[in-house]
Amino acid sequence: MVIKNITKYFLKLILLLLLVSTAITFLLSIIKIDHKRIRIETNNINANKYIVPLKIVEEEKPIGYLKINKIHLERPIYQKDSPKNNIEQNITILKESIYPNLMIFAAHSGYGEIAYFDNIDQLQIEDTIILEYLTDRKEFIVKEIRKEPKNGSIHIKKNNLNTLIITTCDKYNKNYQLIISCNEKES
Repeated sequence: MVIKNITKYFLKLILLLLLVSTAITFLLSIIKIDHKRIRIETNNINANKYIVPLKIVEEEKPIGYLKINKIHLERPIYQKDSPKNNIEQNITILKESIYPNLMIFAAHSGYGEIAYFDNIDQLQIEDTIILEYLTDRKEFIVKEIRKEPKNGSIHIKKNNLNTLIITTCDKYNKNYQLIISCNEKES
């Protein structure tokens, strides 16, 4: 009697598994996934009624690149309000930047994967920096290199030229920051 009950139980279990696998196979045969949506195909009703949007999260694309050939630097830059525009991931456009008049970039120096401005201290007066921003490509010439005490702000001299500022901590004295001011190259 016990063996008969166990046999019935296993037969029911096998039938249930077959039924479930048949149902899954049927559902997979009618669901089609294309690039932007999931479509459930039906024969007897309007198929468009059953289109379900498929949320695709696209990776955010950079709005430009900062290139400094002398130190082999080419890094993407992101919009000011982007989560990727932060010093812990990328070169950062500071909120005070107003394109094309004044662009201010900050990044870490020192050691590690995110020390993008580690070799920025190798720049000299008249070196070139390229900013590709949106659809523009501008060349800037280094005009001033200075250090200021690190206190949360930097001093920017006003001029009538488009200006690019690069700032990072001084590698040799962490109480100071290195500030490199550049003017747009005249065409």
